[in-house]
Amino acid sequence: MTRAGVVEHNTNMDTDPEAAYERRQHREAARRRRDESRREDLCHAASRMIPDHGLAVRLGQIAVVAGLSRQVAAGLYASVADLAVDVVCRAWRALIEITAPTPDMTTEDFLARLIQALRADKAAHQVWQTIQCGLLPRNRRTMDDAEAFLAMAIGQALREIRPDIPHHAATEVGDRVLSLARHAAYAASAPDPRAEAVLIAALLPHFYTASAEATASPEPAVAPTIAAPRVQNPPAEAPAPPPWTLPSPLPNGHDPPRHVA
Repeated sequence: MTRAGVVEHNTNMDTDPEAAYERRQHREAARRRRDESRREDLCHAASRMIPDHGLAVRLGQIAVVAGLSRQVAAGLYASVADLAVDVVCRAWRALIEITAPTPDMTTEDFLARLIQALRADKAAHQVWQTIQCGLLPRNRRTMDDAEAFLAMAIGQALREIRPDIPHHAATEVGDRVLSLARHAAYAASAPDPRAEAVLIAALLPHFYTASAEATASPEPAVAPTIAAPRVQNPPAEAPAPPPWTLPSPLPNGHDPPRHVA
């Protein structure tokens, strides 16, 4: 193809709106895949460095370990705290996918899989423990929302296995199960996950029974009626004295003395 033909071909491509839109979509998809791969590299490096150095580690140091430049890391995360929160949130999203219940799964099977999944990703738990203090309010809200979503997902998964769990108590049950599963997964002397799963399963009825009792609306208390004290009739007031009048004129022409108020 001659140079003139190449120019004409490129001009035709630029004037075709559909082709330009497809090329733009292709470039955006390639950029998203590249950024996601870089985020995964940064999260993997952060999960190794933050447990040892906390939030004092610099974003550029994590970028070097991940094999990226500081400019690239700064374009993906505004701070180390944002990166640490993303590490924890990614681990919790993966946990939801790993622990999805199957039709033939028992409660003990689900809880044992949850404990094993938590134990397999101790790095995310260490990052979560490290950043408990020192987060900005927006980072704290992001992590609290992600943890609440994880608790709700665990509660709903348990409801699929045990329909006796009330719908309104699913999140409360999921939150308590998540707390116990963390303790069983990260305890120094943790026994077999199956044994811990049996213990947690035995406590499930207590969780949603207690939640139902707490959410039940109590009957309105009736205020006791107190009889008003009997007040005796006040004593009758003495009659007012009659208005004072001048006496009749005295003999020998003297006026009577006048009253001065």
